[in-house]
Amino acid sequence: MWDQAEPGKITEADAVAIRRLWRRRCQFWWEQSDRTEAICDVCSVKGIARSQGYHRGSDVVCEPCALKATNAEVLAELQRNPDYWGVSELRRARNLAAGVWQFEPPRLTVL
Repeated sequence: MWDQAEPGKITEADAVAIRRLWRRRCQFWWEQSDRTEAICDVCSVKGIARSQGYHRGSDVVCEPCALKATNAEVLAELQRNPDYWGVSELRRARNLAAGVWQFEPPRLTVL
């Protein structure tokens, strides 16, 4: 069952969990890609190596941008709005970190 994120009860452990979820999504993205490197969609740094980076929403981001996206200011925003990074994103991250949920890639429907 998804835990219910309460405003104000967000910690640095949640930031770590979110980055872990984004990292796992990026690993899946790399598995589906024939690219050898990527460019950060936030800062445009080149050379994110295969199996590196983070997949935040629809963006592939480098480590510095992922850290910035989960810094103290963003944690404060998450405390006000637990769905700041999307509905259930924090819940997914917490459950992945706790081993309650194993990352599942998106299911594609073939018509």
